[in-house]
Amino acid sequence: LAQQNKTEDIHMFKVLTLALFFASLALAEPLHVHIVAHTHDDPGWLKTMEGYFVDNVKHVLDTVVDELPRDPKRRFIYVETSFFSRWWQQATDAQKAATKKLVANGQLEIVLGGWVMNDEAVVGYQSIVNQMTEGHEFMMKTLGVRPRIAWHIDPFGASCVSPALFADMGFDAFIINRIPYPTLQSFQQSRSLEFIWRSAGETASRGTDADMWTHVLDHHYCMPKGFDFEGDPYNNPPITPANVKDRAQVLVDECKSRSTMFRHNHLLLPFGCDFSWQNATVMYENMDALIAYVNAHSAELGVDMAYSTLSEYVDAVHALNMTWSRYSEDFFPYADNPLSYWTGFYTSHPWLKGFAITRAGALASVEQSHVLASLKTHRSLEKDVPALDALRQATSLIQHHDAITGTEKTFVAADYAARLTVGMQQAVPVLERTVATLAAPGAQSPALTLDPTALQALSAGQTVAVVVKNTLGWDRPAFVRLTMPVDAVTVTDAKGNTVPAQVDPTPRLNGNYTLHIRVQVAGLGFETYFITPVPRHDPRRAPLATVEVAKLTPANADTYLSNPFYEVGFSGATGRLINIAHKETARTVAVAQDLLWYQGETSGQASGAYIFRPHGSNPDQVTTAPVSAYFVRGALCQEAVQMFNTELTQVLRLYQDTDPLVGGHIEIENSVGLLAPGRELITRFTTDLQSGSQLVSDLNAWEMHTSSYDSAPSESVSGNYHPIVSTAAIIDPAAFALVINTERPQGAASLRPGMLEIMMHRRLTADDSRGVGEPLNDQQGIDTTFWLSLIPAKQTADVAAAMRQGGYALHYPADLFYSVCPSGRAGYVNSYLTHLAPLAAKLPENIHLLTLAARGSGNEQVVIRLAHIYSGSDPAPLSAPAKVDLASLLDPSLVGSIATVEERTLSLNRPVTDLASRLHWDAATKDADEAPARSLEVEAPLVTVGPMQLRTFVVTFRQ
Repeated sequence: LAQQNKTEDIHMFKVLTLALFFASLALAEPLHVHIVAHTHDDPGWLKTMEGYFVDNVKHVLDTVVDELPRDPKRRFIYVETSFFSRWWQQATDAQKAATKKLVANGQLEIVLGGWVMNDEAVVGYQSIVNQMTEGHEFMMKTLGVRPRIAWHIDPFGASCVSPALFADMGFDAFIINRIPYPTLQSFQQSRSLEFIWRSAGETASRGTDADMWTHVLDHHYCMPKGFDFEGDPYNNPPITPANVKDRAQVLVDECKSRSTMFRHNHLLLPFGCDFSWQNATVMYENMDALIAYVNAHSAELGVDMAYSTLSEYVDAVHALNMTWSRYSEDFFPYADNPLSYWTGFYTSHPWLKGFAITRAGALASVEQSHVLASLKTHRSLEKDVPALDALRQATSLIQHHDAITGTEKTFVAADYAARLTVGMQQAVPVLERTVATLAAPGAQSPALTLDPTALQALSAGQTVAVVVKNTLGWDRPAFVRLTMPVDAVTVTDAKGNTVPAQVDPTPRLNGNYTLHIRVQVAGLGFETYFITPVPRHDPRRAPLATVEVAKLTPANADTYLSNPFYEVGFSGATGRLINIAHKETARTVAVAQDLLWYQGETSGQASGAYIFRPHGSNPDQVTTAPVSAYFVRGALCQEAVQMFNTELTQVLRLYQDTDPLVGGHIEIENSVGLLAPGRELITRFTTDLQSGSQLVSDLNAWEMHTSSYDSAPSESVSGNYHPIVSTAAIIDPAAFALVINTERPQGAASLRPGMLEIMMHRRLTADDSRGVGEPLNDQQGIDTTFWLSLIPAKQTADVAAAMRQGGYALHYPADLFYSVCPSGRAGYVNSYLTHLAPLAAKLPENIHLLTLAARGSGNEQVVIRLAHIYSGSDPAPLSAPAKVDLASLLDPSLVGSIATVEERTLSLNRPVTDLASRLHWDAATKDADEAPARSLEVEAPLVTVGPMQLRTFVVTFRQ
């Protein structure tokens, strides 16, 4: 023990000596303190966005714009475009003119400039791009400004996808804040709070193109304690001639202490907090006095101070010509102390997360049909723009870091959902009308509706046309499912050919029937199918599946479902999944699937909206009894339906199809009703795969990330949860990869080799003391879907494809439109177009058409974004660069020929060639496998898209 104490004393002496040495270096010349006046304005949290605007944000912008012109040395930064645009709507002409002048002279800097400051754990890259574009387009049109610095100081952890996306948007630097406390302490001690950030996946894919110089705030984003001059005057005394010396010394001492965490003599000092600067007069007057005193005594204090913007700070540091270390990991899971891992929000309010994903998919669909219909008819369809804007802004707002995360008050979550509903209500008529326009050979278009109640016409003997629209740029083979009131129908295509279909007598649908239709739809196109009721004895009717109720006894034989890829076994004693046989390899994997729940901790650090902290590490079974089960068997589809209790039903489904995109996965649907209070529901797959300690999970549905089980956290369960937006997997290199795709963000973990669990829902009884001030008493049910694939690990290309393509298919489901056909199939076919294939050439399998949308109010400019969805470390040919000819991408007979092509940055606000003028930061080391930077010369219309590249083009057409 004495030796241990001696060792600790020596270590502490070294630390103090090193700190004093660095402090002496920093004081060799004055410390330059950059006072960055800011306000952190959440567009919804404890109040709705509108509530915050009226009560708080309006006063911030009103008083700041009034005070800044009084002294040209004053500065301020503003972040959230959603609030700024709301203020701009009601600002006076004088305020607007003053704002433009302040932006032009550098006193008011717009930083980040997204519609919101999005979360980084549970938001897909598509939605990040959309919301940033929404904000940047507004700022460019309104103020003529292109933000230079990204500012993410409140998201709960940080993703290494963000710096790459922000690099593509032209940002020079990235400021972050919330990183895990052990990492923060390490960075503080090693003076590594500033570095060049680039993910490991990007290294082999894009090299320095993805580099982003990053600064981690050394403390939180609020002003130093005791200097909130809008707060309690006892604890934050106003500056007076009598106290200015003492107050200045307190501030100087803090600045000197914090400066020892950096390798230079510039200090970024955030001066603001949540909704601060509502009284800018009092804030500036007090700060003016402090700054004046410090600068008057700079020589003796060793410090000078000035109001500064982020750009001024970044430019000052860049001018030092230093070299920087590299960082290549993410900052998940975030924890602010050993008992508090912020991994609960990965799943909190899963209904809202699902709502956000489906509305984002709907936005992509309506933008596509809108621009195609506009180009086809040579009309701008400008009247539709307000409806599209409503959905764009609602889907942008929900990406806010206290929205999609589920960390807001319950009534605020309801407000976000209401905004999404209103946006969807306005967009649906546009989607129906524009798809109908695309189905019109002339002026007459079909009456199409997204309302499935049109299928009730089958009861009256009428034929119903179903138009299946594909939002993805790849051809889509799939089964679609409809609920209909009759059990005897034929399904045909436009030529009258019988289409593979199956009818299920589904007991849980209260007398209705499920119809499965095998469809094949061209990329961005549609295909029409016709459902006609027939007598039950008609030999043409779609085959009717049989239902077999499981008789569960210990002696009962196991039950199997089968398709060309798998044979799936269910215990004859319990009705639960027990194994999956992979037919191609003739190998069987033990796969036990359980639905379990953790009891949320209520004492001490509670489990809540942000924090997942289970009471114990072993979850309980939802039920220990055999599950009530029945099996549906048909020629095209087989199902196991398991009823765990009255609130929880699960369906495992296999399609009889040889296409890997259709039959290559097991579809698992969970219907979750009202959870009992205090429960955190998971689905767990326990296998005999030797997957070691590693979990593969997606980051923002863009990059695949491998993490190892961390035995260090005292919270061994929550400390090993990771966010997923679309994919989680475990891999046994000598056997199989078990891949799970999901249609909404959730939390996932691999707590033991061969085990994978995903948290589906949470309902808690205690608040976790992180500000929201209420328990996560979520009483909404959800219906959620997983795709489970079992793939030989040596088939690396198939594993990589399953990890990505399944997520896209689930996040962009096919849209189904209905039209009652009084004249039957022939009447519809003779009047309307039944097939649309707007892509003149198939997209490469590694290229996702991320965006096809009109820019602005007309159809003069069309935005086309192409995403290479694989990394340079993925197997060939998936990782190979792909060529796309923009001139022949869209069918000229539909849209006309391309007139001009301009490549823009990812958020559209500058030419791509401007990326060459981004600040260059020298790295201390170079990665051996670093990919070369790409040329910024636009080679359009034949463009090459390299691994993990996102390329954005603005195109005009000759019509």
